Amino acid sequence: MLPTIKIFGFEIGTYWLMFILGTAAMSVMNSRRREKIGIGRRAAIILGLYMAICGLIGAKLLYITVQ
Repeated sequence: MLPTIKIFGFEIGTYWLMFILGTAAMSVMNSRRREKIGIGRRAAIILGLYMAICGLIGAKLLYITVQ
């Protein structure tokens, strides 16, 4: 896997690129399913932020423990 990729003149790490794409996909799925679950727009946004933060913390903890 490449360590960095140039996008529109910016150099971004592939880890962060995949994190951003995954968070965006999760947010879209969360917003589409929120009506079935019965939660409001604000709660869906807060849930998405919590899941993104917990995903970051979990990935860093795994990185630390594997090293």
